[in-house]
Amino acid sequence: MKELLIVLLDIAIGVALYFIPAIVASKRDHQNATAIGILNLLLGWTIIGWVGALVWAVSGPRGGDLVVCSECKEMIVRGAKVCKHCGARFDEVEAEA
Repeated sequence: MKELLIVLLDIAIGVALYFIPAIVASKRDHQNATAIGILNLLLGWTIIGWVGALVWAVSGPRGGDLVVCSECKEMIVRGAKVCKHCGARFDEVEAEA
């Protein structure tokens, strides 16, 4: 019985370690958290896939750091002065909304 508990604990720890990139992306509210989770699930067993998913999870702005441009409706970083997609300019109040 004790051996079974150790095996189950080892499996649980292994699964948690395997899905670290997906967990990080989810906790950071990453805009591509679902895609990172799928990459982690399908290619995480390769070292390159796991590291790639982890790098992707920690890179880029958090989902909460993005807002929608009032002109073109694309996602931009909160506080941006100019939309990188359409070139629209924002004042301080509008960029923070």
